Amino acid sequence: MKKLLKENGVSEYSIFLDEETDTLFAFQKNTGLVGSQDLANNKIVKKWWDFMADIMDVNPDNSPVSVPLEEVFLCRNNYLFLLPNIFKLKSS
Repeated sequence: MKKLLKENGVSEYSIFLDEETDTLFAFQKNTGLVGSQDLANNKIVKKWWDFMADIMDVNPDNSPVSVPLEEVFLCRNNYLFLLPNIFKLKSS
């Protein structure tokens, strides 16, 4: 899996657990044109999904259930960006 990710431009891949909600959150840095989600038909990825299926929410093919998240903050090359939709978060 490590070799496959590296060959496809994924330089970092972390999975975090929120123990209060039993929610897994995955993060990856990608320098290539594809990410791990684009490798769904790879047998190594499918084996990884099968291995992880008992600890995460999965679809019928054991692929992880994912929820799109909106990026609201970015720090890159010493520049900080508050992305426009951050202002929706403040409630009156």
